Amino acid sequence: MRFAHSIAVAASIGIAALAGAPAVAQQTASAENQASEGEVNASNEILCRRQPPPTGSRIGGRNICKTRAEWERLQREARNEIEDAQRTGLQSN
Repeated sequence: MRFAHSIAVAASIGIAALAGAPAVAQQTASAENQASEGEVNASNEILCRRQPPPTGSRIGGRNICKTRAEWERLQREARNEIEDAQRTGLQSN
């Protein structure tokens, strides 16, 4: 009797889990869409950075504002240029 009761409980739990599977799939897809929208919004976020004044200047620096994607692109380009210079060394043309 106890064994039959535990089988019935397990079966009802399994059916409940299967019935909730489409809802879980929809929630997962919705969360993925929100994550991709969040990434797009984050890359469009505008960040302002303070540029130091030129050496010898008594006038303060200035703020430069760009999107997060632009700042990342500039950083990537600068890193690539430095790596290229380190690879080639001080070669003259």
